[in-house]
Amino acid sequence: MRSGEIVGLIGLTGAGHFGFARSIYTGEGVVRGETRYKGQSLRSVNARDMQKRGVAFIPDQRMENALVADWDVRENLAMVHPQHATFGSTGVLSPRKEVHEANEIMSLLNIKAHSSAQMIKDLSGGNKQKVSIGKWLYGAGERYSLMIFIEPTEGVDIGAKREIHGHLKRLAAQGAAIIVTSSDLMEIADISDRVIPFVGGRAHPIIERADFSEIRFISAMAGVIQ
Repeated sequence: MRSGEIVGLIGLTGAGHFGFARSIYTGEGVVRGETRYKGQSLRSVNARDMQKRGVAFIPDQRMENALVADWDVRENLAMVHPQHATFGSTGVLSPRKEVHEANEIMSLLNIKAHSSAQMIKDLSGGNKQKVSIGKWLYGAGERYSLMIFIEPTEGVDIGAKREIHGHLKRLAAQGAAIIVTSSDLMEIADISDRVIPFVGGRAHPIIERADFSEIRFISAMAGVIQ
């Protein structure tokens, strides 16, 4: 991965691209090999350590894996970096700072809600997804140098999809490296700089943007070399 680029991972069902993307952050399923990050070989990979190193993970099935239905927008946005809204180093929460930061992220991502106090379960799919992205930006500035997205526009309308694609491109333009796995080949073609097809659990040769086409993607996913 290079700073500022978006790499898409594609494959047929069970090809391993979703599991591979998840394993970069969680270490789940890793049986051998080496993980190198910013030039260093990592002895172990787990979510807590990868977050500290500057890796963010936005999973699929947001209501099961990323958000808490019975919390409001503000609480969901603050879950990754709650310390950002405290009084100095006291650990005491400042409701005013929490609301201010939540409003900043809602404005940045154009999250449509009555206020940051609206329950997350009452938002549209697109706005829920923007909250699942926004919680990594809350109080973070440009802390994350690698962001991993699995099905970033799952269950959202076309307008929200365009907005989310715009946010991914903006994050890349700010210097983040972005990994996207999606079952939507048009989405991958729209936002990716390079694509890596997976077949039978293995990564196959990279497809550069100049060679993008639906036929090329489908052939690569089927293991047919063009």
